[in-house]
Amino acid sequence: MHFGNYNVTISGMIEIREYLDNRGRSPFGRWFDGLDAGAAARVRTSLARLEAGNLSNVRGVGSGVSECRINVDPGY
Repeated sequence: MHFGNYNVTISGMIEIREYLDNRGRSPFGRWFDGLDAGAAARVRTSLARLEAGNLSNVRGVGSGVSECRINVDPGY
């Protein structure tokens, strides 16, 4: 697959790691905990698809950074 200036070869599963700041806090966890049940389910489904290698909703946004959009309601 090609994303911006990077070619990515996927073989098997992708490992998703949660970022923890220098105090051991998770910005993602704080955000995720504030979601309603439906939104949280959509995010979990998207993460499972990413782990399985499905990058169909991933787009490069520049400088080696990519985003995965969930196009429901306001978007996540």
